Amino acid sequence: AVVKHPDVPEFKMQWAQILRATGQSKQALQVLKALSNEDPTNGIVQLELAQLFTQFDELEKAQNALRNAFASEEVYPEEKHEILLQYLQIIALAETNQKIALESDIHVALKGLLDIALKMHPDHDPILMVAADFEQSMGNESIAQQHLIRAVESNPGNRLAWSNLIALDANLGQIENMAQHAIDAMERFPLDVEFALMTGMAHLDLKDYPTTVDALERGLALLVDDAALEARVAAMLGDALHALGKDERAAQAYEQSLTKDPDNPMVLNNHAYYLALSG
Repeated sequence: AVVKHPDVPEFKMQWAQILRATGQSKQALQVLKALSNEDPTNGIVQLELAQLFTQFDELEKAQNALRNAFASEEVYPEEKHEILLQYLQIIALAETNQKIALESDIHVALKGLLDIALKMHPDHDPILMVAADFEQSMGNESIAQQHLIRAVESNPGNRLAWSNLIALDANLGQIENMAQHAIDAMERFPLDVEFALMTGMAHLDLKDYPTTVDALERGLALLVDDAALEARVAAMLGDALHALGKDERAAQAYEQSLTKDPDNPMVLNNHAYYLALSG
């Protein structure tokens, strides 16, 4: 096909892929370079070039080609996300294994690719989540939080994005944001125990006891085979019910907690104290 139609880029691209698949990487590189000279904006060609330049340890050229590929609409956001994820995984692996040596500018390279990807695909929630993970790893938690807010706005059904956002709110000490995001997530995922418990915990800190009771009772109904967590949640429920003046129900919640953790001194003390107050 290439001999008969030497000017058709698609056939040249197929030929380069065949050459590469059969171990003729140098010949494939020459074909791809020619294609790139003909059309520098062809993202698929740039992506193939990046892989071959990496193979030949020409890392600066590989990075330039990769940036060109990321700036192209021909490369799907899913492919870009996969590449970004690989960068993040390599960095994470190197941080836990001193035997793995990283290029000194890998963080700069990843940040550059992320900036291009976010410009091209500002509402692609998987890319936004990678951006959030990267920024959090660099200590930029407020920027990470904004990426996660954008992610849940773009795709409200992304459970992991909600979970990460609520955890980040907590890390930042933003209890009001945590409470709002947790209740939003609980409404979208009514059978998810984590969001019910996060809603209850955040609203307990805010002294919004009716919301706390509603969320914790929902969470208790969803809990299965986790005695320690059930004890903790039931104890919090007892505190919230007592604050509302519902002492009988509070006593029942404390007793439920103690059936799962009978030696918890704080619950024992609270339960005895509130029983004494109620006469």
